[in-house]
Amino acid sequence: MTQTTRWIDKEGKPLSCKDKLATLDDNLEELLEVALDALEDAAVMGADVDATRQAFVRGIEALQPRFIPAASGAATPAETES
Repeated sequence: MTQTTRWIDKEGKPLSCKDKLATLDDNLEELLEVALDALEDAAVMGADVDATRQAFVRGIEALQPRFIPAASGAATPAETES
């Protein structure tokens, strides 16, 4: 990555553990590579690139860690699979 990402904790303080920073950077790099592959697939299939990118952003914004209880009234992944 060309730009250093500032990873912060729940209180907004920068993380400093080199292992954590390396893992987070690696995860972001992998995520972006998969997203780019999917964006290129969409473009080749004739989808609007900007609309596809917006769909990706909405999907990522909706993600919640599986170990954190869903907000009241929201379906959990297990509830939506059946």
